[in-house]
Amino acid sequence: MATRQNRSFTTGSALATGPTQIGGPNPTLDYNTYVDLFTDVSQSQGSSTYVGESLFISGIDNQVTGSAYVSYPMKGVMVGGTGNKLGAISEYFDHGCQIFGSSNDICYTSNPGAQNYGYGSFYAGSGNQVNVNYGHVIMGSANIVSGSSSYAMIMGQSNNFNSIGGATFVGGKGNNTLTGGNVSAGVILGTGNTVHGTEPVAIGAGNTASGNQALAIGEDNDARRSVLIGKDNISLQNNGVAVGNTNVANHEDRGLIAVGKTNTNTTNNTTLIALSDEGTTMATSYQADGGGIATSGKSMLFGSRGEVQSPNSIVYSNVSSNFAVGAMQEVKSFLTCTTTDATPTAAESNCFPKSDSSMGFSYTVTARRTDVDGHSAYWTGSGLITNDAGTVAIIGSVSKTEVAKVGFATVDIAFTADTSNDSLKLTVTGEAGESITWHAVVTQNIVVG
Repeated sequence: MATRQNRSFTTGSALATGPTQIGGPNPTLDYNTYVDLFTDVSQSQGSSTYVGESLFISGIDNQVTGSAYVSYPMKGVMVGGTGNKLGAISEYFDHGCQIFGSSNDICYTSNPGAQNYGYGSFYAGSGNQVNVNYGHVIMGSANIVSGSSSYAMIMGQSNNFNSIGGATFVGGKGNNTLTGGNVSAGVILGTGNTVHGTEPVAIGAGNTASGNQALAIGEDNDARRSVLIGKDNISLQNNGVAVGNTNVANHEDRGLIAVGKTNTNTTNNTTLIALSDEGTTMATSYQADGGGIATSGKSMLFGSRGEVQSPNSIVYSNVSSNFAVGAMQEVKSFLTCTTTDATPTAAESNCFPKSDSSMGFSYTVTARRTDVDGHSAYWTGSGLITNDAGTVAIIGSVSKTEVAKVGFATVDIAFTADTSNDSLKLTVTGEAGESITWHAVVTQNIVVG
């Protein structure tokens, strides 16, 4: 192999000098080609001498095209192998670029008239294609990087990324960006993952992490600024978490969590958690007589084949697949209100028996005066409410035991059927001129059929 110190080789009148080495089976330019493009743009860029320094080209049929800008000469470039192409018609060019392998195409064919960059990059393998920008490490075969891309590391086969950068790491096969998307500071490992946005993470196979800070780990998960771990989980909105298999945590900006298998969590309000097997959370907003709206959400689901129908609840279910979702379960609901007088007041209700269901319930109610100490009361009791074809009714009577009371004279409670809202209603009676806070815990044993 011949070393040519300060020897010129040109197209047109451009000059390349410096410690340059061109190698092949014979030390001639017939096998590897260096082309200086400075003269091609001399009319628009001015006339100066192009200088190429520290070039090393070894192998067969490699093609290197020099910079068209005199102020940014080619420096520190190494090409080794067969059929590699390196080109940049740019004001920055290929400083410190290294290519090893065969048929790699770096800033040469796809868009030769654009301002392509290649400096500070390392390429090894076969058939990799990089169209623009700098700071890449590409290793493997048939990887493609295009668009406004920089500072990416891609290792593997047939990965295709458009507009990738910001210290993104890709390892595996067939990973890509969404059409028209871009990726910054992402981590992609596995096969067939699709990413988009800032700091997405996709690990596994067939996952989509398409929002900022989205995390998809496993197989065929679809995360939009959410965290999905497992298989076939979906969260198409922000701030969802799904762990397991075929869970859906899907409503915008609501902090939904689904853990287990085949849970569906699509409430239109906040903070619903499903820790279950084949559960659903389907709460909506309900109106309670005499005082306020019981907002859906803020519920939790545990067990197997349970269903959240009411807000502010905890649902427990453990039935086999022989029964419908929500057919048998225990629900713990929380009812609250405040009073300042002796007018009967309905607490916020979230006990809504489904159509064609029986709901046995037990309750505890605590009342405390908050403006003066020394006033408290506590009741317990139980009853049965049914919903037959949409008509709710108390069966028999609701038991009530006043366990303890101090300071109060006439405070009282009553559970009735609210036929207007198809719910179990708690009515409390306070005392005039006294600020009282009421809290009830209602445990429901539900059978549907």
